[in-house]
Amino acid sequence: MVTLGWIRFCSGPAPEVTHAELRPPGAPGQPYVVTVEVKNRGFGEGEAAVIIHLKDGKAGVYTSRQNVDLDPHQTRQLAVPMYAPEGSTLSDVKAEYPPR
Repeated sequence: MVTLGWIRFCSGPAPEVTHAELRPPGAPGQPYVVTVEVKNRGFGEGEAAVIIHLKDGKAGVYTSRQNVDLDPHQTRQLAVPMYAPEGSTLSDVKAEYPPR
């Protein structure tokens, strides 16, 4: 029973990105803003990493990594500013535990 309790409550979060959206810059020279919703689907708590990739039309990739603390079953929203060339698109958003 002790092992089951350790696995359930001490194994860290199980983060999952449930929504991501790219908002364009408000004016020239300002950053894009990526809004991300990440949910802890597990019973553990701890720090997870949210990794965001933008790509431009010239095959350039822009990456941002944000750490977020998650309690059991908690959902958090992030607004991440990212500088990238005009016309960039959201290519990938993922959450991982443990953060690297």
